[in-house]
Amino acid sequence: MVNMDPLAPATLAKLLEKFIPTIGDGEKDAISRYAEGSIGQALQFYADGGMALYGELLKTVSTIPALDIVALHNNAEKLSREEQKYETCRAILTGWCQRLAQVEARGQRVTDVMPGDGMILQKLLDQFPPRHFLLTWEKMSQMFRQAEWSNLDKRQALIGAFLMMQNPSYPALAV
Repeated sequence: MVNMDPLAPATLAKLLEKFIPTIGDGEKDAISRYAEGSIGQALQFYADGGMALYGELLKTVSTIPALDIVALHNNAEKLSREEQKYETCRAILTGWCQRLAQVEARGQRVTDVMPGDGMILQKLLDQFPPRHFLLTWEKMSQMFRQAEWSNLDKRQALIGAFLMMQNPSYPALAV
């Protein structure tokens, strides 16, 4: 087994310029921060329109704890139609919970990965008791695995993920 360290931010940025010559500096920087040193993850995120997906999901998560259920259903319907976009949404949502759990455990403040997301995610973190996002991350990851293994409705999995962020006890897909 060969362990590979994440690519340095400068190296990742140069590779993004090479493989996506039209990428702007702001987008390149944001994708580099999101991908955490993985060129494969960065390229897939870009190919899936990850910046737009991230923004859509961020807009929805910013409404917690007063989720607009109708808007949530409509958004989940749209985002679950394409397998790869669904996978990117899944990665973003579980990534947020993991990130918030780590920030909380380290006693830090949330910083931006994408422009403006740190403030929204910090506000979310401040609303909930300790360990909320650790529990949510564990349950959400389990729910997404169950949805994949059992070939369950992806739309319902995305809706369940947001409802879990609001309340980790939400039963979602009978997890």
